[in-house]
Amino acid sequence: MTKSEAKLPLIEDSDDPMLQEEFARLKAARGFVLNLHRMMAHAPEFMKASGDMAMTLRHKGTLPRSLVELVILRAAKAVDCDYVWERHLPLARGAGVTDQQIAEVESWPDSKAFTPAQKTALGFAEKIAGGGPVDDATFASVRREFSPREIVELTMQIGFYVSTATFIKTLAIPDDNA
Repeated sequence: MTKSEAKLPLIEDSDDPMLQEEFARLKAARGFVLNLHRMMAHAPEFMKASGDMAMTLRHKGTLPRSLVELVILRAAKAVDCDYVWERHLPLARGAGVTDQQIAEVESWPDSKAFTPAQKTALGFAEKIAGGGPVDDATFASVRREFSPREIVELTMQIGFYVSTATFIKTLAIPDDNA
């Protein structure tokens, strides 16, 4: 996908002070601004709110980061969003997700690479990302493995990245490596 295929132009820079501050923060953290943020820049307040939520999800949760990255990867595959998948592969590896787990994230029910809690979380992610209701049996499994706080964290993590994937796909945001 090329940059010209995006549904709206990607913002390179702006006179908006909030946007300048957000771009500077992102450049300091990563060295560049992701196309995702350059698209969100059309609505600077929303971009900032999304960034604040992403940082809360990344740094304030109680779940192991490896588990969170696994459910993000599963959700990315379930909604067919390569952009989220590619952005989270290095984060997953950095959190300790193994190459085998990455390779088997779509075939998790039959894999021996995951713990029972990880399989429960992956199934939960798959149900949520699929847009269908979470059946009673799946939720009972989630309740056995996770505390109410952890269930809320999992649900919010999955929902946030499904929403992000929808935003990316709707506006045809090009991959940053394209």
